[in-house]
Formats: sequence, structure tokens, C-alpha cells
Amino acid sequence: MIRLAGLAVVLPLLAGCMPGSSEGDDSALGQLPASFRGHFPCEDCKEIREELALFDDGALLLKRVYLGPGETRRDVIRGSWQSRHARQLSLLNEHGEEVARWQLADNGDLVMNSSAQDKDESRLARLPQYVGEPLEDRYWRVLEIDGQPVDVSDAFTREPHLVLHSSELRIAGSNGCNPLMGSYRLSDGQHIDFEQMASTRGACAPDVMAVAEAFEKVLLATASWRILADHLELHNDAGEVLASFEVVHL
Repeated sequence: MIRLAGLAVVLPLLAGCMPGSSEGDDSALGQLPASFRGHFPCEDCKEIREELALFDDGALLLKRVYLGPGETRRDVIRGSWQSRHARQLSLLNEHGEEVARWQLADNGDLVMNSSAQDKDESRLARLPQYVGEPLEDRYWRVLEIDGQPVDVSDAFTREPHLVLHSSELRIAGSNGCNPLMGSYRLSDGQHIDFEQMASTRGACAPDVMAVAEAFEKVLLATASWRILADHLELHNDAGEVLASFEVVHL
């Protein structure tokens, strides 16, 4: 089992703070969104690369990539952050549980505590610019549909994915069983409508067909989108997450 050495410290939650709120100086974080990156020791792998993106509404995306040799595992947390007193930053998972606490250094980096200012192994360096992906002209691989992970097996003809072609406002992709096509319309910031959706009707295994049908229903129910670094979320009218995706650079 791969274990993380000295990186994530699980601590009791402090009551009374909303995500993104502050008991201290929230402006010390500077302009948001912001990206951070660091490399950390690992007991059972070569090293762990951690990437963190913070957003001005209190959302975060935390990604840990276990290396050595190659990529052996990837953990992704979509959650929230809280800025506390003494320039402390708490990272929370989607259940509101604290997974790590960092100290904000004078140069904008995040360090594990104030006594570790000069220790690279406990530092997340703030990158010069936020690293994020555009919605259009990217290959978006499906990760979850209706809160359920999509595990691609050999029964799938292709992995479920979407590409939004900006030049024609056209959709191409796969629902996991058959090619997927259609058009889309963007309006009012992050509002999106998927239209004229269609796919061929080749037969697939029942579990693959279930994913394909659920994917198409999600697209028709989508009202808005949001990108957290290299992850895309599709939301319904109530703002609930219908599906999540990860970008793939081909």
C-alpha cells in the first residue's frame, strides 16, 4: 500500500467558519484562482507530486500523483478551503473533513508550519500563473456520472468523453458504446445547452449501455459548467453536479 509521508495531516475541524471565510487576513492569499505545486517524499514510491488550485468562492481541487517509475496512482479531492487566524489555511474534502493544514509564507507559498519555512519537502510553491484548462477544444474524459465513478473496462468500445469544437459549436465524443454527436450553445457566463444530441445504436454489454444512457441524460439535463484547474463539472438548474470530467492531452 502506498502511504504518504508527512504530507496530509488530519486535524479536528474548527467550528464556525464557512468555506473561503477568514478569521485573519484573507487578502494575504492574493489574487485567486491560484495554483500551487510541490514534490514530497513517499514511503512506497519515488515521490508524490501535489497540485492545488484555490478559487475565490472557497472551492479547491487537490491532486496527488504518486510517481515511481511512471504514474502509479492518482488521488483527486474536490472540496473547499478555509483561511484561519495566523495565516493558516485548512483544506477540506467534499464531506467537510479537514485533510491538511498549511501556513501561508511571506512569498505566497504554502508551508506545513511556520518552522518549516526553508524545507522544500514541506512546501507548496505558488506558481506565477493559475493553471487551468479552457472548456472548448479539449478532450474531456468522464470520471463520474450522477456521483458514481465510471470504471472503463474492455467491454467499452471507447472511454466516455466529450470534445467541444469551438469553430463549429459542435460536440464529438463517445458515450462508451457508440459515437456521440450534437451541438452546444453558450450564454450568460457559464450557462450551456447541449442540443441535437444523437448517437448510433450499436449493441453493447448491459453495464456499458447503462453508462451510455446515463451520460446522454446528463447532457440533456445540464444547465451550466465549471472548470476547476483540469477538471470539468456539469451542473443542473439547481447547481448540483451531474457529471465530472478530467482533461486528457492527446
